[in-house]
Amino acid sequence: MPVELDAWLCGQGQELRPSGRPVPRWPGPVWTLVTGLCALALFAVVVAGAVLRKVHQTGPVAWQIKGRDLITTDAKERVLWRYVPPDGWSIWNQPDSRGWQSPLPVISELPGPGIHSLVFGEVSSQHLHRLRCVGPDGRLLWTHVPEGVARVPEQAYEGPWYLRQLAVIPALPGERQKIAVVWQHATHFPSLVQVLDHRGRLERQYWHSGHFLALHVQPGPGFGRPLLYLAGIANGYRQGLLLVLDPQRMTGASREENTRLQILDQDEPVEVARILFPRTRLNQALAPFNSAVRIQQRNDDLAVEVEELSDLSQPHLRAATLFYLLTPDLRLKSLDIGDGVPYFYRRLDGPDRFSPDALAQEITSLPPPRVLTPWQGD
Repeated sequence: MPVELDAWLCGQGQELRPSGRPVPRWPGPVWTLVTGLCALALFAVVVAGAVLRKVHQTGPVAWQIKGRDLITTDAKERVLWRYVPPDGWSIWNQPDSRGWQSPLPVISELPGPGIHSLVFGEVSSQHLHRLRCVGPDGRLLWTHVPEGVARVPEQAYEGPWYLRQLAVIPALPGERQKIAVVWQHATHFPSLVQVLDHRGRLERQYWHSGHFLALHVQPGPGFGRPLLYLAGIANGYRQGLLLVLDPQRMTGASREENTRLQILDQDEPVEVARILFPRTRLNQALAPFNSAVRIQQRNDDLAVEVEELSDLSQPHLRAATLFYLLTPDLRLKSLDIGDGVPYFYRRLDGPDRFSPDALAQEITSLPPPRVLTPWQGD
């Protein structure tokens, strides 16, 4: 009997396959208990992960400048730390003579995911610029100053270099964020685009014969990573420019038709794309060049604002601007006229300037952007 009882107990919770072998099966109450414990464990893991992410989100989420102090706050608007520049230095956030805003501080995760640092520019009383990164606890992590000389056939430009644009490059899987920074010669045309790693070390750079007034970061078609979209002026062509660079491959110096402005001793340029915006008759008659001054993302497309004319003596007036709607690979979708364009045309109507229907003729006859570098896929 004990043997038969043991055999009966061992057979409970099993069923027979066609072959006659028993298949294990949990009793109903036991199965309910096991699944409940698994669900509870999974919930605990999710909650723990959320808590850990919250705990590890350290450092500032906002900043402000008061006097000479750079003050950061957390998500509850509590002051985390104050950074006071050394004597003779100040935070660089002043617009230039044309009202173009200098780069503002940016919050990054350079130290690692969820760990916030602040990257910003400083200017000295001698008009020297430098880029600095302060960690989540207020300690200085690194300082970067560009080095290099831009040589053209008749001159060499050694600086000083002014900080003009600044942006965070999102991290790729398994990597850390990087910094895109644009420098411009203090008095002349050479500009320098650099990519810095999370420690402020130079990874890649690209020279340009002109000025950059806007920097935008977003993925481009055919690339599984962010690209740099830069708007500004191509001095050799006296036209507004839109340039696209791959931060992983960019190098060299822009190729110029005006050889006097060609930056020498550099590699062949590696660009994703480069286009020039045509000058209106309004611009050709009254200004030395037009300028691509802003980039805005509209869904997946880009709206590039090109300034044709402005009146610096009356800053309250809107500039005469055109808005080019482009696909991310720089194909033209539409062209809109800013409110300032009709105003300037009305001011200049007359037999010595333009006919009354000059504006309509201008827009219908305006050529598309000129392609200098066709889109180069990955």
